[in-house]
Amino acid sequence: MPKKFSTDFSKDVRQQEIYNILRYRTEDSSITTTEVAELLEKKGCKASNKTILRDVQDEMGDTHGIRCTETKPNRFYVDGDFKPQYQLNFSEWELQTITHALDSFREMGPPHLKEPALKAEAVLLSKVPKGVAEHLEKIKGITAVTPSFRGESGIDYSQAYRLVMRALMDGFVINCRNISPYKDDCFAKKVRTFSPLFLHIAGSEHYLIALDHEDNQPKRLKVCRLQDIEVTNKKFDISIRAKHRDFSNSIGGYGGSEDLVIKYTITCDKLMATLFQERKIHSTQQVRSNGNEYFITFESNPSKEIVRDLAGWALHIKDVKPVEVMNELMEIWEAGMSKKRAS
Repeated sequence: MPKKFSTDFSKDVRQQEIYNILRYRTEDSSITTTEVAELLEKKGCKASNKTILRDVQDEMGDTHGIRCTETKPNRFYVDGDFKPQYQLNFSEWELQTITHALDSFREMGPPHLKEPALKAEAVLLSKVPKGVAEHLEKIKGITAVTPSFRGESGIDYSQAYRLVMRALMDGFVINCRNISPYKDDCFAKKVRTFSPLFLHIAGSEHYLIALDHEDNQPKRLKVCRLQDIEVTNKKFDISIRAKHRDFSNSIGGYGGSEDLVIKYTITCDKLMATLFQERKIHSTQQVRSNGNEYFITFESNPSKEIVRDLAGWALHIKDVKPVEVMNELMEIWEAGMSKKRAS
């Protein structure tokens, strides 16, 4: 799928992204404007070498501490002794977005992040002008946030979260046990070793994507199920993250860059099609009609959550492909009828 480039990158945002690219580079690790442009493009923003050169030479040298080597071609880095004066500028719309995001995170995020979200909101309101603070408080007064279909986290796993984030940030290998309701006690007792790659947030749930040292395969682990986490002093090659960073096919708490992708086709009635137009469950989802029948299609990794969700649409579904998914649905429906008859 071709990369979509944002049209929302203003000059200020572009320069902030350039600073983020250069901020930890020294003279020894300095890079050219061509390399900056390539890294900027990976963030979804295109800018010419000429534009970047004007940014780093004429406009960001004093404000961001960007320095230039005397070699040819010129290479750029940030002065290690430079202390930037941060001045955050937000539009009214951006402040509203931040307020909604903090509200949502405070209400639906895991317990250990609710207090930081509350404090961040308090700091934000204390730093903006009185009129703006009153405006944001008004937004809060007319906004209601409740848990989504996935629900909010019911387990306090703050210690596991902190250790996982530390390992992710510093690139350290971890040892831990994974307590899964789908596995037996022998599995739960086993201490395993992982290289932590990413934190994947799906709704209110946190998943650690990690490379299992036993079979060298990426695994998806619910952070709330990890126990006895030991952050070792052993580092791993973080370049392996690039191979596993594509989550575009993932759905809910399932899938990853190396997992199977299947095309779901649900033949349904108008009601179900209309409701799915209002509720997009995957980025590839499309809803169409041939006049008499309606079709919902999307391509994603297989997911038990999809089957569970579709099972509730029994009165509205005519057919589902792949046939294996339809068979799973039939088993659920038939089991339900058997229990009904037995009662």
